[in-house]
Amino acid sequence: MDYSAIIAKAKMNAKRWAILRYLDDYYLEYGYGPVLREIGDACGVSSTSVVNFYLEPMRGAGLLDSMTLPSGHTAPRTLHVTDLGRELLAAWYIETEGGDWNG
Repeated sequence: MDYSAIIAKAKMNAKRWAILRYLDDYYLEYGYGPVLREIGDACGVSSTSVVNFYLEPMRGAGLLDSMTLPSGHTAPRTLHVTDLGRELLAAWYIETEGGDWNG
């Protein structure tokens, strides 16, 4: 599959790849998503607004999802990588690391 349009829409760069991988690893380990502060601390981003800046294009491209409450707010700790995001992450990992990805 050609992921170039998705990569462009998500505005993927080194920081966004790191965040995507962190989100997937975190969810697999704990069964729920991290809060913005944890994402920032793990990925070297000091501001939660900047974390949101990195997340929004990935959400828009369908790589991330979270549960929305009836109030319209996002439920805490529900941010996770979608199946498309995991597929893209696996392809990226194989391309850049040259091996299998068991994520």
